[in-house]
Amino acid sequence: MGEWIECAKELPPEKEVVKTKIDDEYGCRNEAKLFRNGRLWYLESGKMYVYYTPTHWRRITRQEMIGMRLISQDGLVDVNYENVGLRIGEEQGVNGVFIYAYSEMMKPTQIAWYSTKDKARQVFEELQKKFLKYASITNHDIGYRAAFDYPKVFQFPRSEDVDVAEDKDHISRKYAIEQMNMAIKDATTEEEKAQYKKFREFIEVLPYIGRYGELKWEEDKK
Repeated sequence: MGEWIECAKELPPEKEVVKTKIDDEYGCRNEAKLFRNGRLWYLESGKMYVYYTPTHWRRITRQEMIGMRLISQDGLVDVNYENVGLRIGEEQGVNGVFIYAYSEMMKPTQIAWYSTKDKARQVFEELQKKFLKYASITNHDIGYRAAFDYPKVFQFPRSEDVDVAEDKDHISRKYAIEQMNMAIKDATTEEEKAQYKKFREFIEVLPYIGRYGELKWEEDKK
């Protein structure tokens, strides 16, 4: 990967697209592909300039030029992984979760839907593994294409094709609630029935930590 150069010491040639960032006492941020035209820095598309001045730049590697393509589930969206961010989100009234692609020049666009967050997270893990494998076999600093040096493509799989085992804690809690319902139904006295109802209410509102650290009980209530 190319070395970062301080803009205060040296500027890139005008109209050459380079990787830029701001790296100062407040941290590293605003990594983007830009080109310089005079004192202004423009997005790669050239349609608009940014309202900040990068502090560092480096030349784009061959690997980044080739890029990795992301294809939506329906095959209608094709974007470069290097140019977009991805996030998991929900929409009111719709079951499951969506994966959105977005950038400064692209509004959030749905590229996949999954019935659970666990499925979406697993797909993210598969994408990252494929990208890292691609990065490791791509010869980006030499002037010829090696046998494995070709653009990679990742198409988001359908929800039904992603197999994720349920959290054991999640299963245990659902099972406990079912057992309490049966106990309430079979109770012989009102006192006994009230006690089982109290146990059920406790289980229903008791938060617990799932595999990814989130409180799962709110999802169960939906």
